[in-house]
Amino acid sequence: MFPHSFNARVPERMAVWGALLGFLAFLYGATEIIQLWKTADILRARQQAAGALTAHVEAEAALARMVATSPVERGQSAFNTDVKAIETSLAKTGETLAGEDARKLVDAARGQFDAFQRTLATWQEQTLPDMLVALMQARASLGKALEELMSGIAAREAAAAAGSSIKANLSVNS
Repeated sequence: MFPHSFNARVPERMAVWGALLGFLAFLYGATEIIQLWKTADILRARQQAAGALTAHVEAEAALARMVATSPVERGQSAFNTDVKAIETSLAKTGETLAGEDARKLVDAARGQFDAFQRTLATWQEQTLPDMLVALMQARASLGKALEELMSGIAAREAAAAAGSSIKANLSVNS
């Protein structure tokens, strides 16, 4: 176990073994803490993405109401409520999505939304359908980006779960 040149009595050898076991316990504790941090990060990302996805879906209903009827038929206040829902959705999505490509999608959707609001403010009903189509396309791109975000989070969860199951299998087999 120890080299022959190591002349130590039993208490000294026990101290060496204790130090080795203490170091192993420290490593195990460190890996558990790192796993907890990763799990907390994944949970936080999932909650943010779920909030943005919920706002996106709720705004989709508002957009469907806007497409179904004109502002004149529904009334300006009802239309403004739907506009606010879409605005809130874009804000939440912008906070959640990270990366340059996602920011470009959010900026494009906000640009379309701003153009739509200008059209709405001047009551140019002949261009309103074109603006709604452009806004719907921009929101569809955002929906795909949110879907990719959720897929990425699911992949991170699967990788973390695979690491946990490997540890569980090692401890069961030991």
